[in-house]
Amino acid sequence: MADDEDFGKSSSDSDTIHNRHPVEFAKSHMQKIEEDMYKMHERHVRLMREMDENYKMIEHETQEYYIEFLQKWKEVAKSKIT
Repeated sequence: MADDEDFGKSSSDSDTIHNRHPVEFAKSHMQKIEEDMYKMHERHVRLMREMDENYKMIEHETQEYYIEFLQKWKEVAKSKIT
């Protein structure tokens, strides 16, 4: 028995209508996935940039610390020599 929607339509018309909806659904779903992936990419790039900035800051602080440390040791060594 045919569905009420399909009443009066040929089987080819019915197939076209039923096949069209899944295609539209798939297209919209793929678009949503693409948008989500773009957002994930933007977030990833932002996080990587923040990590790089943090690493450079730590690197700079560490370098300053050891330069100061070595200068103090040079002063101590000079004072013992003279």
